[in-house]
Amino acid sequence: MKRWDVHGFSSVGQSLVARLEQATSTDLSNASLGRLRKLFGITYLTRFAAHHCPVCVREDSGTTHGRLAWEVECVKACPRHGVSLVSSMDCGAEEGHRLTVSKRPMLSSVCSACGSLGFRCRPHDQPPAPASHVWVAGQVGALLALPADRVNALSFETLRAGLRELVRVRYQGSVVRASREAKLARASVCTWAGGKGKPSLAMLVQLCHHGEADLVALLEGRYVCAPAHGSSGDYLLTEPRAYERTSMPWSDIRAAVLTAMTETPPPSVAALAKRIGVNGRVMRGKLPQETAELVARNTAHRRACDLQRYAASVAAYAACAEQLLAQGIKVSPKHLQKHSGLTAFTQNKARARALAEVVGRYTVV
Repeated sequence: MKRWDVHGFSSVGQSLVARLEQATSTDLSNASLGRLRKLFGITYLTRFAAHHCPVCVREDSGTTHGRLAWEVECVKACPRHGVSLVSSMDCGAEEGHRLTVSKRPMLSSVCSACGSLGFRCRPHDQPPAPASHVWVAGQVGALLALPADRVNALSFETLRAGLRELVRVRYQGSVVRASREAKLARASVCTWAGGKGKPSLAMLVQLCHHGEADLVALLEGRYVCAPAHGSSGDYLLTEPRAYERTSMPWSDIRAAVLTAMTETPPPSVAALAKRIGVNGRVMRGKLPQETAELVARNTAHRRACDLQRYAASVAAYAACAEQLLAQGIKVSPKHLQKHSGLTAFTQNKARARALAEVVGRYTVV
């Protein structure tokens, strides 16, 4: 379910929410961000790794339920208790007390690594979150708490009107100044205000934090001052954009590409371009042969690593299969993963191929 992003805007997630509503006869619109998809883009929307508020978990009796605010990537604090959210994947138990991957539970109030109820495996004392994080959590929490009639009244047109009012009041009508002072890309606010693209929730919150604007009022087409706590630099979800062009001559950039070819592993063109501060597409155009060679070496290194992982996985699965046969246990994907300790996730293609290879050796046609 997490891979399908049930809390976000994905089509599969929306379909799953509709099926759950039909199965439970319960309105689940408030449990998903899908009702806001007409306003925001999907970038920086939901986080991949589960987080929770330790105070909320401790106060809930029995098994707790997750909060939608915990799923929003730009929310780093609990809007109710003002403490930082913590990763649900961080376990405080010793290595020997942790569960295998196949046996780990996926519940909001249970540590998936060791199965501890209420995350008792880690200290409960949580220091207060930075004031800017609490302000952002309160703004997003107020948005998620809006009743259905007010959410239905929101539109991209009201958002554009609110952006224009914010720029007029706080930035003297300059969209470039608004973008740059909020540490966004130069054309971000111009693109949103012109109706040429939807803002991400995180980037819009970053703009509201710098401009001290109430998020809900902005979405309704108004500017209402909501003094933000802490400096504007305390909350930066997106990396600040550097507008200065590099002064490095192309001879030095070519030398950097040649040096990168000797690294282990060789970086990608995009990673190298970001490291030296140039545009990757321009670098490909200026140095086509050098960048092509860098891509080839990077690809060859990744393939070699995949082959090594494949060979090691085949050896481990084959040794486990022989042990299973000696014990009279059937050689199957489930038994091989369980007894070898190597779980073949779909993303790990080398290990998945190794598992299929070993299972095929011991399968009687």
